[in-house]
Amino acid sequence: MEALPFSTDILQFIEWLKNPGAATLIFGVLAALLLERVPQFKEWRSPIKSAVVFIAFIAFPFLVKLAAWAVIQVPPDIVARVQEYLNLAMLGVAAWASSQGAHSVDPKKNE
Repeated sequence: MEALPFSTDILQFIEWLKNPGAATLIFGVLAALLLERVPQFKEWRSPIKSAVVFIAFIAFPFLVKLAAWAVIQVPPDIVARVQEYLNLAMLGVAAWASSQGAHSVDPKKNE
């Protein structure tokens, strides 16, 4: 498989998630997309929502560190096999994200 135009090594990706901008982008989008679609979350009062999101954002870096530790514990041959599928998933996400970006600026999207 040819190299993708971005880092696809599992540990490099996890390290990238430790970057505040990347964490905000990835986790912020996930939080917005997932939490706002949960009916129970919508029913909560604003201060409770804010506290849950705050706690989730505080926990995210710890989860990233735990993920890095877990990958290091897995035998390298298994990581190599999983890596190919992770690369395909990342390519799919990149293609989806670019399509969404193009759609958002398309002047004829509402026609």
